[in-house]
Amino acid sequence: MLSSGFGQLLREQPLALVVAGLAAGAAVAALLPATDLEERTLGGARDAISGMTGKVGGNLIAAATDAGQRLTQEVTERATEGFKELAQEVAGQFEKKAMDAADKPDERPGNANPLMNRGI
Repeated sequence: MLSSGFGQLLREQPLALVVAGLAAGAAVAALLPATDLEERTLGGARDAISGMTGKVGGNLIAAATDAGQRLTQEVTERATEGFKELAQEVAGQFEKKAMDAADKPDERPGNANPLMNRGI
């Protein structure tokens, strides 16, 4: 049963198996110490690649930080603008309802003035 599943995976996803094999090999190689030959032949390249990746990583961090700050600023500005628009809309609706209520005094029960009921 296991071999038939592996065979099917090999037929359907050969690239995935290659990638999995490479990843497993890299993981095992990372666990083993480097040999003297590897240190002599690849040491300089490793240092150069390490330095380059450090610079690239620093640039990516700076770019992500800038993008995050711009996003935060834009969201804040748009939220503030949206809040102002909402406040203006609510104020306009309040003003309209207040004007409508002032124009229709006959709708109160008994046409009573609320200030008169309080003894004012």
